[in-house]
Amino acid sequence: MKNPKSGPVVAQLIGPTNLRFWENRVEKRKFKQGGKNQLSVNYYVRLSYEKKRKWMNLETPNRTKAAELARKFYFLLRTGGWTALENSNGQARSMPKDSRKLTLGQYFRLVED
Repeated sequence: MKNPKSGPVVAQLIGPTNLRFWENRVEKRKFKQGGKNQLSVNYYVRLSYEKKRKWMNLETPNRTKAAELARKFYFLLRTGGWTALENSNGQARSMPKDSRKLTLGQYFRLVED
């Protein structure tokens, strides 16, 4: 007897259109602060398009909301490229090269944009 929870039908359900697909791909980034390993408060997703990869800050500590944003950003990226994604109202932001060197003012400006 075949397992109804496996096979091509289920595989199609868990593609990039499915929220569960993205819930498994969002993660909190690790960083060092004061010599100690820390986890970011917000979730990030790593997106890849045209041989370019970027970590995108989803700016939410909620995994489900992060997955929804990741899915939205993915489809923006696929339809309009990096420029469309970075200019979107979804406020997609890539992680600064060295986020440890942000001043408090720079951080607030990033959050407000």
